[in-house]
Amino acid sequence: MENKDAIKLVKFKDLNLEDPFFDSLRDDYEGFNDWFERKALSDSDAYVLFKSDGMLQAFLYLKQERDEDTTISPSLPQCNKLKVGTFKVEAHKTSLGQRFMNIIVQALIRYHFDLTYVTFYPKQVQLKTLFKKYGFEKWGMKNNEEVYYKDLKVKNSTFKDFPRINEKRLVNKFLLGIYPKYHTELFPDSKLCNEKDFVRKDISFSNSIIKCYLGGMEEMSNFKPNDLIAIYRTKDNWANSAFYNSVITSVCTVIDTRNINDFTDFSSFKRYVGKETIFSEQELKRFYETKRYPYIVKMLYNFPLNKRITNGELRTKLNIVLDYWGCAELNNNQFNAILKYGEINEDFIIN
Repeated sequence: MENKDAIKLVKFKDLNLEDPFFDSLRDDYEGFNDWFERKALSDSDAYVLFKSDGMLQAFLYLKQERDEDTTISPSLPQCNKLKVGTFKVEAHKTSLGQRFMNIIVQALIRYHFDLTYVTFYPKQVQLKTLFKKYGFEKWGMKNNEEVYYKDLKVKNSTFKDFPRINEKRLVNKFLLGIYPKYHTELFPDSKLCNEKDFVRKDISFSNSIIKCYLGGMEEMSNFKPNDLIAIYRTKDNWANSAFYNSVITSVCTVIDTRNINDFTDFSSFKRYVGKETIFSEQELKRFYETKRYPYIVKMLYNFPLNKRITNGELRTKLNIVLDYWGCAELNNNQFNAILKYGEINEDFIIN
């Protein structure tokens, strides 16, 4: 099946080592070309993004390691490690760094690694800031590079524990309905099997781990930071019934909420929603003028369900029947039943 994702997993041997993208890596790492050729011969692959002219925009190489690494001070112990071997992004205002961060930390949990680590030169301040935000801490040094790592220790922080959700917290749980025309662009890892024509583009609201959504459901005013949300894709316009067509697809964590009336002008409102919203500037202007969708939520997109759950399964299998499916509070039993029926890897849950 054709890969319709802007980011592709490509063999080293199929990449152009003479691409100018690699010049800075050659400058920073002695023997880079030899290393690259060895990876090509070993049939290794990397996550890449190409520009429209076929040149590279971004590159991420991940490697599994098990042995103790004594080239790092203090040495990294023998365990199942995910090394961020080479990582470079030519920033172009599409939150691409967050997309790659999500690939790294999802792999940490999904494939049962004990830790993941990365090295930084002192000049890589912005990239290091991103890694620290999502729970990476300094381990030590490798020659003149700093070594940062992230393991599975609970930090009781929505960002630092990401992508895991924390069930130990006394928080509320909700279902939040998202229209199909917005759903998969905003939550691209949660696309449905029948959305075969969906093309995942290199755009901010798709790449960003943080999602911003506006709605008119008064129940959204009850959201509080750290609350957990089950994302519910509402039925398509062509569908006769939600029973088979509407599905729970994803889990998110609330990080902030606002009301559109909190903002004194459009500029401050637009600045707040930022690049994490799917709505166009024209739509945002209309929303601000009409105040039709006053409830704003910012949330972390933790993970998709491995099994999407239809409205019919919610009703008949999980005995979840709601008066209103646009937005509703769920009790702990209902939310946990969704996680279980959705076949979520338990490593994604702190409990």
